[in-house]
Amino acid sequence: MFRFLKNILLYTANVLIWCLMLAILFVVVISAIITLPGLRELCSHVYGSPEFLKAANSDGLKHLSSFLVSSAALVALLTYWREKKRTGTEFEERRSRFFFEQASTGLEEVYNLLKDQNNDRIIWVRAARELLHSINLSKQISSTEFKEAYYLAEEEIRHKLYLALSIYDGETKERNALPPQFFYGLKDWQVERSLDDAAKLASQKVVVQTPSIDKVFRRPTTRPLAEASVVAIYDFLEHPKEYKDPLYSVTVWEGGWDFGQDIGFGIDQGARRFVYHKLRHSAIDGELYKNKMPDESIKVK
Repeated sequence: MFRFLKNILLYTANVLIWCLMLAILFVVVISAIITLPGLRELCSHVYGSPEFLKAANSDGLKHLSSFLVSSAALVALLTYWREKKRTGTEFEERRSRFFFEQASTGLEEVYNLLKDQNNDRIIWVRAARELLHSINLSKQISSTEFKEAYYLAEEEIRHKLYLALSIYDGETKERNALPPQFFYGLKDWQVERSLDDAAKLASQKVVVQTPSIDKVFRRPTTRPLAEASVVAIYDFLEHPKEYKDPLYSVTVWEGGWDFGQDIGFGIDQGARRFVYHKLRHSAIDGELYKNKMPDESIKVK
């Protein structure tokens, strides 16, 4: 609410300044139209001559003071507006830099908490909270340059988390998702067992304790990860709906594989052959099929 009122006041002040500048500019123009012919005639006579004195007392020069004062006021307002804009830009940059650094640091902390592929409930909750706080801080970034820098930082952490929260298969050379048993917080989650068995093993143990002034109660251990923390982390791994993929602006090479510069010798010759072949063929289950090529430019999807 406070920010909304602040923006309204700022907008109103800017409108008033512009209206004032337009009014003063109008006075300057009118004064110039009246004064400049008299000044031109005054300058055409010798200083001190009767014609000079007559021109100096003409009706047109009576508004000379208005022209000078209004011109000075207009210059002062323009100078104020320029300084105000410069100060505002510097403030916006400092503010954006602060939120960018805080948000980026938070994202890095999220990765540091989860990079060892732990399934500790407390650590995941902390990581999820850190992540959500960082995303909220990033929404305060107003500078275009720092927004772009934050998107790059997000992409880097998203990739690093993807590597940390997946399992590399040495045989297939691919990365696979963590099994659901992992999220039940079991230390030996790699052991093959059903989800029912994993839930039973992760359940809280009923422990009977006798109240005593000499010792504190043991807190029951909660092993399964909090659902909200898991969703927050994995939602982040997906690109947000409002994400604008820069690859959509790329136009795929048109024409044959022998188009372009340095045919047969350029560093892009292999890439051009691949793109040409890939656009015109589809391989499914070991069989190759030809694609029907449209005439228009093809965009990366």
